[in-house]
Amino acid sequence: MSKLTINREKLLKKLKFIGGIQKEQDAKILIRGFRDELFDGKQLEFISYQNNFIAKNYFMNEEFFSYDEEFEFMLPVKKFIQLISLMNQEEIKISISPTKILIESGKSKHSMNLSLEKFPEIHNEISFNEIISINSEKLKQQLEMTSLSMSKIESAQFQLRAFEMRITPDYLQFSSCDGRQASRARLHDGFELSNDEEIKITFSFESLDKIKSFLMDKNSEIEISLSPSYIKFNSGKSELFINQGFSNFPDVDKLFFDTPAMKVEIDNGEFSRLLRLVKISEDALNQQIVFRMKDNRFFIELRSSFGEGQEFFTIDYPKEERKFSLNDKSLIEYLMKFPERKSSLKIFDDIRFPVNLLMEMDNQDFELSLFPLRTD
Repeated sequence: MSKLTINREKLLKKLKFIGGIQKEQDAKILIRGFRDELFDGKQLEFISYQNNFIAKNYFMNEEFFSYDEEFEFMLPVKKFIQLISLMNQEEIKISISPTKILIESGKSKHSMNLSLEKFPEIHNEISFNEIISINSEKLKQQLEMTSLSMSKIESAQFQLRAFEMRITPDYLQFSSCDGRQASRARLHDGFELSNDEEIKITFSFESLDKIKSFLMDKNSEIEISLSPSYIKFNSGKSELFINQGFSNFPDVDKLFFDTPAMKVEIDNGEFSRLLRLVKISEDALNQQIVFRMKDNRFFIELRSSFGEGQEFFTIDYPKEERKFSLNDKSLIEYLMKFPERKSSLKIFDDIRFPVNLLMEMDNQDFELSLFPLRTD
C-alpha cells in the first residue's frame, strides 16, 4: 500500500485548478506520483479528461509532499475537493490500495472508492508542430471582448455559439458572431509559422469557458501549441488540451470595413453613461434606444409609456438627418470593458450596413459590429 503525505492547502489549490476547468459533475481526476528523471526528483501529476478536454497540473516542490513509492489513482474530482475542503488540519495523509484510498487529517478519517476504468493516455501521444507565445492578460482581454457576440442560447446552432482563432505571421485574431452582431479582437505581433500561412481554428462555447478558467489568476506568458487535432495552452506547470474538431466558421471579416462614410469619436465611459441615463425611461416593453444625427449633434433617445429620455453631444455632421437603432445592451457591455478608453463609431451611408465600434490600445484592437435594428 502506497502512502502520500501532502500539505492540505497545496493539494486543494491543485484540485481546484482542475475542478475549475472540468466543471462536470462526473469529471474524474488521475493523481500520479512518480520520479522525474529529467528533474531528478519526485513529482505529483494531476490530470483530468472530460468531453475532449484534458487539464494537467504538476507539483514538484517536495517541501510540501512525500510518498514512499510510486502510485496512481483515479476518483471523482468534485467529491474529492469537497472532502479535502472540509478537513481543517494542515497535513493530509492518503493511503492508497488498488480499490480505495484512506484519507486522514487530524481526527478525521474517510475512505473513497477508486474509479477502476482505464484513464486515456491521449496527452502523451500528441505531436505539436506550431508554437506561439502570448501574454496571459492580453489573451484574457482578447477572449473577453470576443465573447460579447457569442450566443447564450443553448439551442442555437454551433456557429453562433463558437469563436474562431486565426494566427497569421502578423497578428493573432479572435472573432465570433451570433447573427445580430459580431466581435473581432486582434493582437498585432510577429508570429513565426512554419510555412507563413494563416491557421484557423474554431472552438465551441464550452471551450471558451475552459480557457478562461485555465487563465484565472495567471499573469505570465502562455504558450499555445498546435497539432492537427489538438491545441494546447501551457503556463509553467499547468496545461490545457482542447480537441479542435470543428470547422465551417463564417467569415466575419466581411462585416468590418476600413473606409466608413464617417467616424464619430466617443469616450467609452461618457457614452456608456449617456446610454444608461436614457435607458432609465425604459418600461417593461424594453424599447430600443434610437440614435439620431442632425444639425451637428448626435442624439440618444428613448420614448416609452414611462417617459422620455434624450441626451446628445456635438459632432461634425453637415449631412441629412440619419436615424438608426442598435443593440444597446451589447453596446454598453462593450464600452464598460474599458471605460477609460476612447472608441471610433464607424457609420456608413447605406443603412443596411452594420455600425462598427473600434477601440485601439497598444498593439491590440477590438471591434464590435452591430446590425442596425428597424426604427419606426
